[in-house]
Amino acid sequence: MEISPFRFIVICTVLVAAFSFALLDSTAFNLTLLAVVASVAVICQYRAQFACRDNAIILGTLLVVEYISFNYLIELNGDMSPMYLGLLVFGLQVFYSGIAFNLFIYRPIVSLKLTGRFQMHYSDNFLMYLIGYETLVCFIALIESTVRNSSPEYNSWTFVYDNFELFTYLGRAGMFGVLMIILFDNQTVEREGV
Repeated sequence: MEISPFRFIVICTVLVAAFSFALLDSTAFNLTLLAVVASVAVICQYRAQFACRDNAIILGTLLVVEYISFNYLIELNGDMSPMYLGLLVFGLQVFYSGIAFNLFIYRPIVSLKLTGRFQMHYSDNFLMYLIGYETLVCFIALIESTVRNSSPEYNSWTFVYDNFELFTYLGRAGMFGVLMIILFDNQTVEREGV
């Protein structure tokens, strides 16, 4: 039985999203997504699909930096007050996502300077929008955390905090889906430069 690339992409995206929701474990989700993104980058390099490879490298770097920061560099269970912990965690998330957002915006320039060539796929903008969505979610979580921890009367402001993993999982699953679209749609290149 032959499966179309679109159906394969939909199935993979749903499986990654379902896997992450079932575990509700951000470490397992990020490591799984990192393994998939690294595999996609290798496949894209082999097929000379530079748009896919460059996007996979940016996403992979974001995942690695986040994983190392929150699992090895920052002690999340320390004696830090909830206010400063929220500022640190959500502030770093905004910072990392903001850098990735800018890398997606300027990816043609960065790719051209680093490798001497670039490709743009029609769905590249979706990755930029999804990372922008993630940056916005992290920024709203930062504001909510700061307000909630600075004044006792706002202790019930936990909507983004309670659903933070869900919001970020949806964005990351969408990024994975767009990356799969770029991987399997090797016929459509919008712009190419050397």
